[in-house]
Order: sequence, then C-alpha cells, then structure tokens
Amino acid sequence: MRAYERYFPHYELEMPEEALFQRFRWGDVEFFLVDNRSARTGTMKVFELGELGRYYFRPKPEISILGPRQMEALKRSLLESRAKWKVILSGVTYNRNLQLFIREVLRQPEQMLKVALGLYRIPAISVAGFVADTWAGYPADQDSLLAWCWRHQIRGVVWVSGDTHVATLEDGTMGGFPELMTGGAGKTEKRSYQLAKKLGISIFNTGGQGITRKDFSTALGYMEFRGDTLWIVSLNAKGDTLAQLRLSADILPLPPALWDRLERPNIGLTFFLEGVKGRQVLFRWAMPSRLIGEVTFRLYDSQGTLVWESPTKPASFWKGQKSLELPSTLPAGWYFLRAEQAGSYFGRRLQL
Repeated sequence: MRAYERYFPHYELEMPEEALFQRFRWGDVEFFLVDNRSARTGTMKVFELGELGRYYFRPKPEISILGPRQMEALKRSLLESRAKWKVILSGVTYNRNLQLFIREVLRQPEQMLKVALGLYRIPAISVAGFVADTWAGYPADQDSLLAWCWRHQIRGVVWVSGDTHVATLEDGTMGGFPELMTGGAGKTEKRSYQLAKKLGISIFNTGGQGITRKDFSTALGYMEFRGDTLWIVSLNAKGDTLAQLRLSADILPLPPALWDRLERPNIGLTFFLEGVKGRQVLFRWAMPSRLIGEVTFRLYDSQGTLVWESPTKPASFWKGQKSLELPSTLPAGWYFLRAEQAGSYFGRRLQL
C-alpha cells in the first residue's frame, strides 16, 4: 500500500491504509476504481470439502470481495455522484450469472474437467476457483451493491472489467449492470469460451470473442460518451468491431423481479437482436440445434413488471420464428426481453 501510494501515479486514495479505492471525474463521467484484492476474503473460503472428496460452493454472507469499508465508500460515492455516467473499474468481472459456471464445473464427474478439446485434464476445483475469483464468488457483495443502486434509483452505472483475457459485452439483463469485459492486451484466452460452450452457459448477451466473432486476437474496449448516449465497442488489434452496445444515461440496473440467477444451462436460448421495426422485434437464434423443450418469450418494463408474454411453444415451433409482434400500445422506453424456461433464460435489453 505504501509503495503504491508513494511511487505510482494515482488519484486521491480514500482509505490508503486498507484499499486503493479512488475516484475521478471527466466531464459528465465519473470513474470509480475499486481495489478487489487488498481487503477481500480469501477466494477458496467460498468452498467446502464434502463427502468423498467433492467440493461445494457455499459462500457465507460475511465473505467480501471489497471489505465492508470500501463497499460502503463505493455505495456512498455512487449515491453522491452527480455525473450522468458512473463507470466502475474492476480488475475482475461482475456478472452475477458467472455463479452457474462454478456450480456446473463442480458437478463434473470425478471432479475433473477436460479443457482445450480434451488435450489435458485439470481438477474441477481449480477451474471453479478461477471463476470464484470474480465477483460471482462473493454473491452477498454483488447483491448488496445491486440492491443499493436499485433502491436509490441510481442511473447510468456501467462496469469495465478484465482478467479473463476474453473481450465480451453484456447489457445488464444477464448480469445486473451493463459490463464491458475488455479482453487481453497481450494474450487472449480461448479456453474461457470453450468452457462456456462445453457447460452450455451463455451470459454475455451482446457478443464478443467466440460469441459473435471467432476472433481471439488481441482485443481492447472503447467507450464513447456523447451526452446522454454511450457507445461501448469491443475491438481487435486491427480495429475491427467484435461487438457493440448503445446505452442511454437514464438506464437503471436490473430490477428486483429479474434478479433470479440461472439454475440450469441456457445456451440453447441464446438469441441475437436483428432490429426493431415499430413494435416488431426481429431476432435470430444463435444455436438452434441446442434449443430444446418449451419456450416462452416475456417482456418486462424497466421496473420489472411483466407487460407481454408469448404463448408457450415447443422448440420445434420457435426454431422457425424470426420475429415477435409486440402490442402497439406499448409506450417508448427501455424493456427487458427474455426467452424463458424453468430455471433458465436468456435476455436482452430492448429500446422501443
């Protein structure tokens, strides 16, 4: 801590004896740099060793990724901020549904996992520990921060994170807040995508490496603030777009009615939005071959109120569909569109 404070350029540290938390403002944007290392509870404490040598993900409420003082400082700073945009910079990913990766990995037979097309095997607890190193390993902190921002109706909160070495985008429907995962500046990690595909989990809904582009070259994230509009773009080293997302400063976090975490793999429900014409939503299934069972589309408003739902139909019906007809009476604004099954869903933020 003392070495960082003395030798590294930084903004004012709010609690230099405990964490390197700092904030700074640039025009209508305020940045909050959190320290997710110095005061955290040890990652492996979220696991318990059970019978027959199996590990279980059982995080206790008191474990924390930031520590109580830094968490309170972050909440207070977000509430006090008068900036249109509030960008939280985190060394690790926030997305709440990463928790399903942990649980599915630990369900693997013999607690072993084939990685990289089966070229070698590693203990499942090692992979689970890697994922639990993110905010997903600390659900009490995740939920506390999301609940705080919702209760106080704090708008324009966006996350920028890293550490996975894969560039992806998420609009907040799957993870709680919109999030840019920046990718690897010098090295990308294809195995993260391979693991997601193997487990059947799809949570970065706006695209990126392995999702919308099979491009695992060096990548970076780009954010352009244009008043009330934010463009987030994921780019490769040549400047080609891997994924992009447009947001407006009035967006709220995910509402409580949609806080349910995934209980089952959802990759078959993945869809891409192709466009909106009036109240007609054009979409495309990403992996129709993995779409099974019965599916219902549901539309929720920005407060989480259900405003429309489709008939429940089998996958064989939905595979042939490319559009949804929404009621013409729906007012303009932000919505959440989800394809749902019991314990599973995939969704996108939608502006009408």
